[in-house]
Amino acid sequence: MIDQQYNVAETLAAILSAGKGAHTIGDTPFVVVPENYRLEELGHLLPQPTRKTGLTSLHDADSFIAYVNDHKATESRIYADADFESGRIKFVAVLNEHSPGAEADINYAAWRDHRAAFIPRQTPEWKAWLGKNRTKFSQQEFGEFLEYHLPEIVAPDGTRYPQPAKLLEFALNLEETKKVKFRSGQRLQNGAVQLEYVEEGDDATKGKLEAFESFAIGIAPFFNGSAYQIEAKLRYRITNEGGLTFWYELQRPEKALEDAARDLLEQVQNKTSVPVLFGEA
Repeated sequence: MIDQQYNVAETLAAILSAGKGAHTIGDTPFVVVPENYRLEELGHLLPQPTRKTGLTSLHDADSFIAYVNDHKATESRIYADADFESGRIKFVAVLNEHSPGAEADINYAAWRDHRAAFIPRQTPEWKAWLGKNRTKFSQQEFGEFLEYHLPEIVAPDGTRYPQPAKLLEFALNLEETKKVKFRSGQRLQNGAVQLEYVEEGDDATKGKLEAFESFAIGIAPFFNGSAYQIEAKLRYRITNEGGLTFWYELQRPEKALEDAARDLLEQVQNKTSVPVLFGEA
């Protein structure tokens, strides 16, 4: 048995002596080791590794780009496994990739074991709005949802969408009128819907609540990524008991997800200058 206290040179000498010399098959070296010998990995005894290895997982595009730029070489390649329709994309950089070489008869093989990976993470805001898309809310639940997510509601200049302050007023009105009985809705010329309500046991109209036809949100699908505007159609239903049920329908959220994935691909291509191949590494 080889003593683990041997240094590297002594250990290699002992192996070669026991195996009666090193041999090659083609270009691959090997040594014959007698039975009952155990080969020990001694790389950990070196002051530093002989080459870079390992997989590093990054959480956003900027970190992935920075790591690739710090370690890239001429032969490095980035593989993008993408399904743009679903917005799914994964980047894997193989930093010590095979090189085609200048001459066909020269072997330019590499170990391909120094890698960096980046799978975009969806933001909490994206998950929240997509998770509740087309979900039925009670009157109070919808008011609370709008109030909590008010920072994501937008109304760019020149658009017909209500300002966030108007949505907040609407949300608060929903909570204030939760104990009344709604009986009818009328669409106004501006596209909004006016809902009439009465007090319990009184048929005389006591008030009106104006609901918007649609509103807009601005959210980033991916962590540290760009935000995209998405229209939300507001839907409602008066229940048999005179209560209100609300929900919203996001208009083509998959398009925003596709655009976000394509934007990430463009960033990686432009900021690393490393060739990007579509497929799995």
